[in-house]
Amino acid sequence: MSALSLLEELDQMRRELQNDHPGWQIWYVFHHDGPATWHARPKPWLNAPSPDDLRKLISEASPQSPRLLASRVSELTPSPSCEAPRKSRQDLLSRL
Repeated sequence: MSALSLLEELDQMRRELQNDHPGWQIWYVFHHDGPATWHARPKPWLNAPSPDDLRKLISEASPQSPRLLASRVSELTPSPSCEAPRKSRQDLLSRL
């Protein structure tokens, strides 16, 4: 499979994730020496004139989000039943 085909597949997976999770910005980083890594951040994006103002906006927007996400990280490991349908995509990504 060509590099272009792999990138097209990654782009398609990103679009699917974006459609499934419209409140998130989703992207991947292609690595020439290993699989791509996937990233996401929640919307809305906040802008402020200073770090202190940004800190205040973040805490007002979702005061529990950082703690909730941190507590969920360990729960996000896929179960064996989730692995089987995604195996072909993981095989594809492992060739990157």
